[in-house]
Amino acid sequence: SMIETDSERGVAPFVWLGTQATTESPKAINNELDKLDVLTDLGATDPTIAVISAERRRQLAAIARRSSPKALRQTSVERRHLLLVSSVAELHTVITDEVVALFDRALNKIDNTARHGVDERNRTIAAADIERLRLLDEIIVVIRNNNFDNNTVGQRLRGLGTERLAAAQRTPAEQLPRDGGHLELIASRYSTIRKFAPRILATLSFETSIEPSPLLDAVTILIAANESNTRTVDFDVPDDFVPSRWKPYLDNTRQTNDRVGFKHYWELCVLYALREGLRSGEIWVRHSRRYANPATFLISVEDWQHQRSDMLDRIRQPATWTERLAEIDAGIAGHLDILDPLLEADTGPIRFDKHGG
Repeated sequence: SMIETDSERGVAPFVWLGTQATTESPKAINNELDKLDVLTDLGATDPTIAVISAERRRQLAAIARRSSPKALRQTSVERRHLLLVSSVAELHTVITDEVVALFDRALNKIDNTARHGVDERNRTIAAADIERLRLLDEIIVVIRNNNFDNNTVGQRLRGLGTERLAAAQRTPAEQLPRDGGHLELIASRYSTIRKFAPRILATLSFETSIEPSPLLDAVTILIAANESNTRTVDFDVPDDFVPSRWKPYLDNTRQTNDRVGFKHYWELCVLYALREGLRSGEIWVRHSRRYANPATFLISVEDWQHQRSDMLDRIRQPATWTERLAEIDAGIAGHLDILDPLLEADTGPIRFDKHGG
């Protein structure tokens, strides 16, 4: 059925699954998540596929990708099944990576828009502050004039104009929080983020390479809240990962007992911390290649036990850090033996200046 034309899509599912997203819009992200659902139903994560090595699967999937559905239909049954099974497994990995990348790009786009908004606000406030400084200069001249009594000072200040004085007063919109209103502007796009973020959290399987992980605990709580369609979370949910510039938002909503507002801000903090965790490797995704467990890029503990002696002989390094540290100390001592006579002679390319440097 993968290589038969689908009446709804107008192409074979195999072709649709191989088409990459061209934008990070919620619609495009959900389309990729639809593909993951289809591939999961087809058994893409079935462990028995591992009988075909990962490299062989990639080779077979590449052959299938270059073949049309018609060419695949004309292939022998055994060969066709082998190509399609490999393609299903490989496509699941590729699309998983793509979904994480789209998640990153979508949040990054909203973040950049918010930063631009903060810059615009700051420019507006700076322009208003310049006018306030001009007004302050005129006020100071009047107040510091010893020839004016109090009545004259009052008259001169009122002469500056009540409208001008009122315009100089800072409005609540100009009294920005520590981050310049950055998270507030991100929160204005909350409904857009909700169009794709809950489904990404529900579809992908997140793990941590650091124990304990308050961030992964928070992600788990958020997934449960999404599944139960809960609009609030407890005030004591994990928030160790929240940047200090964003914590006032959570503190203010706690103080006012605004549970809905707290959940909105906390959810955004979790999602942006998750983005950073995926970038750093603190959080990894099952069935992913680009965002896999960082430990998989290293020699396994079991294999290292067999390879260690040979490897150390090849690179000519000692087997323990204590021995290596002794080598480093000896090397430094050797360099000092060369340096000290140069400093004592005070005529070489290296010498003390008059300040002892």
